Amino acid sequence: MPIVLLVVRRTLLSIVTLLLVSLIIFSMLEVLPGDVATRILGRDATPESLEVLRTELGLDRPAAVRYLDWLGGLATGDLGKSLVSSRPISEILAPRIFNTLLLSLYAFALYLPLTVIPAVLQALTRDRGPDYALSVVTLVLLSMPDFLLATILLLTFVLWIPVLPAISLVDASSSWFEYLKAMTLPALT
Repeated sequence: MPIVLLVVRRTLLSIVTLLLVSLIIFSMLEVLPGDVATRILGRDATPESLEVLRTELGLDRPAAVRYLDWLGGLATGDLGKSLVSSRPISEILAPRIFNTLLLSLYAFALYLPLTVIPAVLQALTRDRGPDYALSVVTLVLLSMPDFLLATILLLTFVLWIPVLPAISLVDASSSWFEYLKAMTLPALT
């Protein structure tokens, strides 16, 4: 199968999966007892105030219409408004996207040599000691739960060889080196 066809197929399957997951979550939220208006106004709210808020939030419309409206908004980049702060969700997410992308790129930059170098060494020493040793190390690391690996890395690089911070909080005035130090443990896990 050509690689382009494989990529297109996987992309379409991913889109269908995301649609199904969103539909399942929306449906599960629909069948929960109570609604958002009751949660916002509380149990002591009058039926009139609940009805006004339900109309304001669009909860008086059929579930299918609300889901399709949300899906249409998502397709056009409108993620809706937060029911807690009444701010647009895209406005809430925007400052966090930079940090997420930065962490993802840093994790990729760390994992590229951490995976390619052992793979090349295994290829060069096929069916010999280093190949078997790297295979065992790889299998152990892959089968280890993430929380255990994170704990081992934390103990190693924070307590025993204190070169990394235990908490990954940096302020805007920090240098890039401080950012990288703070992101290393989260990127490795």
